Parts: sequence; C-alpha cells; structure tokens
Amino acid sequence: MALFTTVLGYLWWNEGMKLIGAGRTSLFFNLVPIVTMMISFIIGAEVTVFQIIGVILVILGVLTASGVKNLITGARKRSQREMPI
Repeated sequence: MALFTTVLGYLWWNEGMKLIGAGRTSLFFNLVPIVTMMISFIIGAEVTVFQIIGVILVILGVLTASGVKNLITGARKRSQREMPI
C-alpha cells in the first residue's frame, strides 16, 4: 500500500510540473508542514500560537512568491478597462 501511494504521489507531482512548471510547483513544498499540522490537529494534537503564526507566514510567503499581488492588480485593471463610462 505504501509503495502504491508513493508511486502515485510522484506521478501526480510530475504531471503537475508539466502543467504549471517547476517554479510554481516548488512553492507547494512549503505547504507540507501546514498539511502535517492540520492532520495532527485532526487526530487530537494541540496547536500552539507559534504554529499558527508559522502557518500565516508560510501562506504569505507562498502568495508573495506566486505573484498573487500581480494577479489581483491585473484583474482590477482588466475590470476597469471593461467598464463603460
């Protein structure tokens, strides 16, 4: 069972790299500790304030590195161009 899930995970990871590129795919490595913390919370582990601060910092870092600000400002510019005066 572990071999199957490992192979499947690598296959999906490589397919994702084909779709969005290696640079964007590498950003998802930063989300692994967040997913691990969420799973541990589900099974009953205590979540500390420092872990929550870490989650916020990681998410902000991933959003910054992925260029989400450019996506938001680009969407605003497109909507302003499409609005009739």
